[in-house]
Amino acid sequence: RRSGLWGKALAEEIRQSFGHHLRISLETEQLPDERNTITLDPHIKDHFGDAAPRITYSLGEYERDTAVKGIAMGERIFDAMGVEEITRGGRDSIERMNFGKHHMGTCRMGIDPATSVVNPDLRAHEVENLFVVGSSVFVTGGSVQPSLTIAALAIRAAEFIAQQEY
Repeated sequence: RRSGLWGKALAEEIRQSFGHHLRISLETEQLPDERNTITLDPHIKDHFGDAAPRITYSLGEYERDTAVKGIAMGERIFDAMGVEEITRGGRDSIERMNFGKHHMGTCRMGIDPATSVVNPDLRAHEVENLFVVGSSVFVTGGSVQPSLTIAALAIRAAEFIAQQEY
């Protein structure tokens, strides 16, 4: 609007002012790995004197291979398009890639109290009136946003709670 241009002249001004930009993003899921854990640190305490969380996390061969293949595929696409300049998203190695944006896990859902925290209705195995609703009950996660699955699980828990007589 400020340019006073219209039609083809405006389109050309936008092309010249903003240039050309294309982004290819790699979305991959991480396979479950029992070595990736969150436990309580026996030596480090938080402000309240409670044990601090200890996060043990690493990428497996599948994740590394998938990332390398995805990057190579993106480069082939850019080559086919004749792209002259490629700028990577600030990550200089697979180890520094951002593989997680959604916190999931630590309160595993399952039927065996020895290997899970909540049952399929999201009720804690050890506390009858405690329900855990959210992505912490996921036993694994995909590469996309978990919002709809969280909503579905919340509805499931709510329906179960509504049927109970307390």
